[in-house]
Amino acid sequence: MREFFKPILIMGFLALFTSCTSDDNEVDKKAPETTELIVPSSMSITYPTEQNSSEYYQFEYIDNTNYLSKMTINYSDNSIERGTLIYENNLLTKIQSSIDGESNSMDFNYNTDHKVTSIISSGEDETSLYLEYNEDGLISFINPEEENSPVYFSFIYNSSKSIVKSEMLYFGEPIGYSSSFEYDDKFPPFKNTNIKFDLGQYDLLSLTMFNQKNYHNISKITTSLSEDEKMIYTFEYTYNNDGYPSKVIKTEVGTGVESIITYEYKTITITQ
Repeated sequence: MREFFKPILIMGFLALFTSCTSDDNEVDKKAPETTELIVPSSMSITYPTEQNSSEYYQFEYIDNTNYLSKMTINYSDNSIERGTLIYENNLLTKIQSSIDGESNSMDFNYNTDHKVTSIISSGEDETSLYLEYNEDGLISFINPEEENSPVYFSFIYNSSKSIVKSEMLYFGEPIGYSSSFEYDDKFPPFKNTNIKFDLGQYDLLSLTMFNQKNYHNISKITTSLSEDEKMIYTFEYTYNNDGYPSKVIKTEVGTGVESIITYEYKTITITQ
């Protein structure tokens, strides 16, 4: 499973892109306040069906904030990938990563509402994603590779603004590939970080759940590959005493366990 950070994985970062910069002309300045937050310090993913290959993630944060600054991934083949997140005016603008002497980068472009309009990857893995939003500021379409592509993904939300269905379209017509989602009502691991990131559990379509206003854990994904072929994934969670997942078992129904994810957490103090 070793690979560069990819745009389809960085979709988990989209919740960050609604953040706004502060108003330097504000007259009344409040005294700084401090808050303690629980955030992930590490994450381990094991793939039982792939000879128990594994990935071990470590997360670092900018001092006095909940902003992710670095990720280090140790793979079971002894290779190490390092990623650095670069911000401008509180917005993620670039991710730079390197592994085995090779480098990759992703650039994030925004509209005037501070929402990402495109993610452009360069280096060994050159890919692009273009995003459009609905009136609620949630992702309505994702165009892979090029703007105005005839093939794109659409998203349907429920009253809680959680994605309940994603679908691949060709010139606006369904082509048979779709995914539906069910959720629990618990805290997700990255609830308190600026980036809602859960690599390893979700695909391109479901990763956009982190652009929602309502953050919970996916409990079931049903993916239709055609009228006659479906894949169903279930997620079994174990929670720690603070109510955050400590272990997640992803199972493909009829096949078996696909991945096992464990989390470690720490408490950080942020200044607001």
